[in-house]
Amino acid sequence: MTTRFDDRWRHASYPHDGANGGKWDVEFPPLTLTDMFPASAAAKPTAPLLDFSGRKYSFTQTQEGVLRVARGLQQMGIAPGDRIGLFLPNVPLYVAAYYGAMLAGAVVVNFSPLYSVDGLSHQVEDSGTRLLFTLSASALLPNALKVLEKSRLEYLVVGSIAGALPCGKSALYRMFKRNEVTARPDDARVTAFSKLIANDGKPAFVSVAPDDLAVLQHTGGTTGVPKGAMLTHQNLSANARQVVSIDPHRDDCDRIMGLLPFFHVFANTCVLNRTVANGGEIVMLPRFDAGQALAAITRTQPRSMPGVPTMYQALLDNPDLAKTDFSSLQVCVSGGAPMPADVQERFEEVTGARLVEGYGLTESVGVVTTNPYEGVNKLGTIGPPLARHRSGTDQQRRPIETRRERRARRDGDPRAAGHEGILESPRRRRRNLYRRLAAHGRCRHHRQRRLYRGGRPAQGHDRGRRVQGCSRARSKTCSTSTRRCVRCS
Repeated sequence: MTTRFDDRWRHASYPHDGANGGKWDVEFPPLTLTDMFPASAAAKPTAPLLDFSGRKYSFTQTQEGVLRVARGLQQMGIAPGDRIGLFLPNVPLYVAAYYGAMLAGAVVVNFSPLYSVDGLSHQVEDSGTRLLFTLSASALLPNALKVLEKSRLEYLVVGSIAGALPCGKSALYRMFKRNEVTARPDDARVTAFSKLIANDGKPAFVSVAPDDLAVLQHTGGTTGVPKGAMLTHQNLSANARQVVSIDPHRDDCDRIMGLLPFFHVFANTCVLNRTVANGGEIVMLPRFDAGQALAAITRTQPRSMPGVPTMYQALLDNPDLAKTDFSSLQVCVSGGAPMPADVQERFEEVTGARLVEGYGLTESVGVVTTNPYEGVNKLGTIGPPLARHRSGTDQQRRPIETRRERRARRDGDPRAAGHEGILESPRRRRRNLYRRLAAHGRCRHHRQRRLYRGGRPAQGHDRGRRVQGCSRARSKTCSTSTRRCVRCS
């Protein structure tokens, strides 16, 4: 009898023995992010959730912003299921817009602030984004305005970095950073964030289920054009709780460095949702700067710091490293790329903190595996799976599950926090429809014996040409390395 690849964690000693009583088989009941945030706010109303350049926002203050954003979106005509884009760095506005959009029943679409106009416009069209949150920064607003003109985007909501800073820093920013700010145009489609939240903060109730779509997270595009992974509320909340569950010191002072960008799935799970779920505090930096990061570590004394290898290398190379106080730092998690062994060893030696490597991807909602926070830390490995994660290679060829079958099997279990699928653009949907019809012999192009190149009908002299050597005997019009008949596509 063959043992399933996940059974070994049920019956053997689970490496993450600092959490869950050493158990892998832990249940994560269905939970929406719109329920998770209020629960944490009710448990720790006055505790700080965000630290932005020294200005702290408590759970209650942040929740008030979330409610006002939700109400403002409803007043603008945003309906459940509409796509709301976040074209933002790490600022308090991001957190309010992220949870506020979900509270209104909308779907969040994350966009990198580094996107060009063409890149942003493509993903806005691909996702069907109706409204976009951004800042008045000169690096963001001009691009957002161009996308507003050349895409189906309907509204822009524009915030300000100065409005989120402490009073003194806000005045200095307005005085000395004026050249880095773009004035908001007089356009009915462009609304100030302050105007959006000028309401009573009492949004109409919207029923949100754990299996409802919460985020469209575009992949990195390493194997082609970035595609939108469809992540549900249960996917996101389960993965956040998984990350919390393996932390043996989660009940201690939970302060985490927010150096990674929230628009990326790594930080979205390991910094934002994870810290909200555990009632901790996030020290936010708008963008990564090694000198500013080291100063923030000394000022705030965080306990943990997720990052990528290039960040840790930059911290080691900074001249302020020697005068930085790392006494509070206990664990750092590296992902996004392989961690060089020499960087890992030197960082642990200099800081006294434990640096572990993990692995995840957009489709897995952030984290799949990681080395334990305590115990054996094997260099050059990504560690064992998180609680209830099913990681491995299926050696048997099995039919692909339908969405209904996957939901029935999951029954509230994240199963590697498996996403609901990849968002299909209209062009991709037409291409896949051709292939599905062809597979059942119902495509008129097959009856006409038209060839396909890359899944599309061939043109010109290629049309109708018969090529010998098809691997499927029943197909008369067949394939070479550059042509594919509809039966073989």
